[in-house]
Amino acid sequence: MHNATDPLEKERMADAADFAFRQAWALCPYMPETVYGYVNFLLERQRLTDAIFVVETATKMPEKWAGEADQFGDLLDRLKERQKGK
Repeated sequence: MHNATDPLEKERMADAADFAFRQAWALCPYMPETVYGYVNFLLERQRLTDAIFVVETATKMPEKWAGEADQFGDLLDRLKERQKGK
């Protein structure tokens, strides 16, 4: 996506990446690689509210990976601070 020169191709690839992240997140919304990857993608696309929703959901999952709860909480705090700054 970042290397595409055609704007339409870049947007098509971004849409495909968003769909793939949503699928991964739906299957395992507390997996660190999915949460952090999707949040980074969303922030690149200026979608802070969506990024906050992803992390909030991850913090509510009962099956959270051991040790990730604190990291997700820290990430959520940083995103909310960023939101206040806008």
